[in-house]
Amino acid sequence: MKRALAAVGLFALLLGATPAPAPTRTSPPMVIPIAPVQPTQTFGDWTVHYTTMNFNYQTDDYEFPDAVYITRPGGDVRADSAVGNGTDKTLTLTGHVVMHDTRKKPATLTTDELSIDGESKTYVSTGHTHYVSGDTDATSHDGQLDDIAKVLVLDGAVRIARGKTVLLADRVRYNTATGKGHAISKAGTITFPVAHPSPAPGASPSATPSPTPEPSGSPAPSDDWVVHYTSADFNAKTGDFSIPTHVLITRASGDVNADRADGNGKKHLASFFGHVIVHDVNGAFGTHLGSSTSGGPATLTCDRLDIDDAAKRYTATGTVHYVHNDTVADADSGVLDDKAHLLKLDGHAHVVQPPKSMTADHITYDTLTSDVHAESEPSRGVVTIFPGGPGPAIVPAKKITIRNPFSKKPKSGASPAPSPSP
Repeated sequence: MKRALAAVGLFALLLGATPAPAPTRTSPPMVIPIAPVQPTQTFGDWTVHYTTMNFNYQTDDYEFPDAVYITRPGGDVRADSAVGNGTDKTLTLTGHVVMHDTRKKPATLTTDELSIDGESKTYVSTGHTHYVSGDTDATSHDGQLDDIAKVLVLDGAVRIARGKTVLLADRVRYNTATGKGHAISKAGTITFPVAHPSPAPGASPSATPSPTPEPSGSPAPSDDWVVHYTSADFNAKTGDFSIPTHVLITRASGDVNADRADGNGKKHLASFFGHVIVHDVNGAFGTHLGSSTSGGPATLTCDRLDIDDAAKRYTATGTVHYVHNDTVADADSGVLDDKAHLLKLDGHAHVVQPPKSMTADHITYDTLTSDVHAESEPSRGVVTIFPGGPGPAIVPAKKITIRNPFSKKPKSGASPAPSPSP
């Protein structure tokens, strides 16, 4: 009997029963602190941290009326409130939504409302969508990301900036894996920064002069290229772009019109096709050509125009026609190399500056010195006409170089040509 009572007493002690205190000693009570635990709810990969939750066990619907903080491996989201469904693995966050993603390149998304489908890996943002990652800054009214298909769609007042290149559109569909995208807009634009030539090899940094700062309140107009389009395809990773419909490109010094265009923004390359018309406000087309001209607007038309803005090389092909003040030039093709300061006209080249003119198979013009080199096949020769002379001069079988034949001012020490009779 004594053994049974002893066993019962030992069992009670193990269960936490408090035995009667010894008559000669008193023991203080044991206090075990318990840390507060914030409740959580899991939706797929997402874990919701909350203070208040309303739920329905039958439908598996959840509501978080207060501020929520949601985490997952490599990211988190904060919002004023949220609703979701545990079975469907869906969650909609509302109010001051801020989402961080650190899985690859750190990125931040802010919006008014964000709907997450954990099963299909889709995210839909509604209202004041703003995404920032590295040098990419994108805004729109709404956006949708399919993380499995790697397709991002932005709708309404879309603005995407990568460095200094900026695209404006009504709607953009973009593949986050390949970098390819398609933009449509009633009045869309793509702005490419003007290319600045690299310093000559071996030149010290100080050899490249710094631009003179403009007075406050009167900045110089930017000569960046602004492409106006209604439909455009692009690749944000490679810089390639294509505009299959009519395109207008403007810059501070003029504009370009064409039936279509393509190029590469990162490499500062552009090609224009069909009914190309180029206007320039000072006749220089942003080149050293202005140093040998008297200023004033100029127009160039051709079938195709290729621009290498970094190399300062411009190639016009097919029915080339150039008008600047009283000077008119025609050729099958023409190349302006602004670094070499040479303008080359090939094929039926004809230059007129009344009352002077020149016709040849090939004409090379130095835009700094105004010297001209002309040559033709022996059967055609080079035809030049100068005022006061006996008539056309034909040189059938040799190349000729004429020092500044179109200059309006004679060289120092040279006798001026006689004026034509009225």
